[in-house]
Amino acid sequence: MFRALVFDLDGLILDTETVVYESWRSAYRAHGVPLPRGLWQRAIGSDGTHFDPLSYLLERRPGLDVEELHAQRRVVREALWRSSRRVRAFRSGSPRRARAGCASRWRRAHSASG
Repeated sequence: MFRALVFDLDGLILDTETVVYESWRSAYRAHGVPLPRGLWQRAIGSDGTHFDPLSYLLERRPGLDVEELHAQRRVVREALWRSSRRVRAFRSGSPRRARAGCASRWRRAHSASG
């Protein structure tokens, strides 16, 4: 029986940031605007006041259909999630593809839970 549950809200166990970045980068590329990783890193872990990817893109391409943009990003994100071996492994209950060190902790916690 588990006595605790860990929520991965910041990509500690699974790298969620890359998927989000790639979906924005794809949207930017589709509209001819580069999204340098250095600029993107200002958004990581922030409340959007350091860098807001949507506002930045709209400043460079006014009049974009925001709903269509988000729909395109969803398609990219879903494709990346489906292709991610780490995500598939976690969905199947296996920690094999977790970040370094997480799998052994997962197994210890599972065996200790009885």
